[in-house]
Amino acid sequence: MYQDKIKMLTKAAMYTAIVGALLLINSLLGFLFESVFALLISVLLILYLREYGFKYGLFLCFAFFVVVFLWGGIYVLLYFPLSIIAAYTYTFCLQKGLNAYLSLLILIMVMCLGEYLLTLVILPILGYGGLDSLLEDVNAIFDSFNLGLSSAQRSNLISFVFALSLLLTALFEALIIHMASLIMFKKFNFTGFKKAALSDLKVSSVFSYILIALVFASFALSIYVSDNAIIYYGLMMVGFIAGLILCFEGYIFILLYLNKKNKLRYNLYVLLAVILLVPYSLIALLLIGFLYTSGPLEAYLKRS
Repeated sequence: MYQDKIKMLTKAAMYTAIVGALLLINSLLGFLFESVFALLISVLLILYLREYGFKYGLFLCFAFFVVVFLWGGIYVLLYFPLSIIAAYTYTFCLQKGLNAYLSLLILIMVMCLGEYLLTLVILPILGYGGLDSLLEDVNAIFDSFNLGLSSAQRSNLISFVFALSLLLTALFEALIIHMASLIMFKKFNFTGFKKAALSDLKVSSVFSYILIALVFASFALSIYVSDNAIIYYGLMMVGFIAGLILCFEGYIFILLYLNKKNKLRYNLYVLLAVILLVPYSLIALLLIGFLYTSGPLEAYLKRS
């Protein structure tokens, strides 16, 4: 027992030293790599929580806070609570035996909520950039393309792109944390998520109707609250997340269909078509996902 506690404290000190040293180097380089450290803190904390549990993880959180406060820039300091919440949420999903898909989805939603609150609420309150300045940056990018849009069309497109950028930022952050954690689990021989077949990733039919309703309702209601940025972008994010789930379910159906027809080798071509035909491919995936999760395409799959 005594040796286990010594090992636990030693590992916490090692993780803290890694983060502290990298933050110190980053401060000497003018805080060039700040965005990486919020994700690094999450991954290291996930490893520690996976091995020693939530209670002892609080000591490592405090140690991380000390080095972040001393040598971290404002970005790492503000994102530090989100890093902690993401790590605890991900580890909780792991301990509850959820599959990797559901755990990643929950992590994406946590990161989306965090990015939403930080970008639209916390950062403007602290005076580190308001929504207007961010939208001006997006508008400057569209000016360079000279699309010939009316002012109303330009405003709607800018708002859409900004909301989508929040989702993509949270999505990539969650994916990096997820993939890095899986690699480290394998490296240290930790038990990872339970395996799940593609057919097990299907959401219930009731949930599919809720998702499609959220997609249409969020974008429809956002029109009437466009003057309130917090509510407007909140509704947009809800719609994006619901649509993302249905698109993923649509892709799962395509994989199951190809597998049943012994043509799974065409998966790469399907993925390439999805990328090249955006946004039309996403609309198609959303509809396929809804029809699959609500029942009709699942019944077709069983008959074929």
